[in-house]
Amino acid sequence: MTLEDWSSAYARADGSHMTQMDVDGGRTLTIERIEVIPYDRKTRTALVHWREDVLPWLMPQQEGLLLQSMGWRPADAVGRRLYLYRDPAVTFGSEQVGGSRIGGSPDVDCDRVHRWRCGKRKLQRKVHKSPDPDPLWGLVVVRWRMTLQQVDAWALSKGMQVAPSSLTGEARAKIAQRLDTDENRAAVAAFTTQTVEEAAE
Repeated sequence: MTLEDWSSAYARADGSHMTQMDVDGGRTLTIERIEVIPYDRKTRTALVHWREDVLPWLMPQQEGLLLQSMGWRPADAVGRRLYLYRDPAVTFGSEQVGGSRIGGSPDVDCDRVHRWRCGKRKLQRKVHKSPDPDPLWGLVVVRWRMTLQQVDAWALSKGMQVAPSSLTGEARAKIAQRLDTDENRAAVAAFTTQTVEEAAE
């Protein structure tokens, strides 16, 4: 089952998935895939799987609708990062239970206030451009929509001694800065296309 629209299915977490305590203090997580699962006879829910070693998130409806207001379609969200935090003020009915909230992303252009509707409620939240923990991922996977393996293969074909994705820390950030040109993006795309064509012959 594929997810066509963020508002199509949601339910609250049942304790077997990521909880608010997993993001207590704030945490940036990378979307690996999004799955729609049945919750009961009348509802479905969006289950967000992470690239990091964290249990999947049963995303609350209003968080999915927030992503929709940000222009993040489900098909485009894979590979992007979310900064999640624990909000103790979240309520369920009349009870204050706390919950996980989207506070920002390193993959947005700037801080922005988003307004959206969730049922009869009108909501708004400021979504921050959070610090990027991995500029190389942000450049290649998010902006170029390629894989690090594609860039690695292209870089090795150019005689680089190490693949870009194997670098860490400041070296990784520096190579991301050097790669960030239209010419390099076109070269990686051309190399990838040629490699695929040669493999098919």
